[in-house]
Amino acid sequence: MYLCGHTDDEQKRETSNPIKSGSLADFNRWEFSRPMLRNTCKKPVKVFSHIDPYMGGSEKIRNTNGAGDGALSALLHDISANHFHKETIPNSSKHSAPFLTYSSFAQICKYSNRVSYEILVQNASRLSRGLPEREDSLEEAYWEK
Repeated sequence: MYLCGHTDDEQKRETSNPIKSGSLADFNRWEFSRPMLRNTCKKPVKVFSHIDPYMGGSEKIRNTNGAGDGALSALLHDISANHFHKETIPNSSKHSAPFLTYSSFAQICKYSNRVSYEILVQNASRLSRGLPEREDSLEEAYWEK
């Protein structure tokens, strides 16, 4: 999963993952940052993130119908979660800036990959069973916020 966007220079958070460089130097350096609209940033910084497929991807892919929709729904879920959290707990440190999502670029990539993976391994265009309440692949600190 590739994801890109903007964050403010003051809000950027450096990755602890290995830095990936190619045609874009330090491609994923700020992937632990949270997305913001470019026009709400005082000093916009471009952010790029790439997370490899969950569990290396499906062993055998029979049908890709719904996998992209599932990945997008994960992103939309995170945007909705941010809005809900802001309405419920407006003074939370999670809302120190006008972020678009609840999670970082990297976490959204992980979540989107996980949803796509489940759709692919179930060989269906929809999830017939839900994801775990607390995803094991996410850092424990994520759940404590």
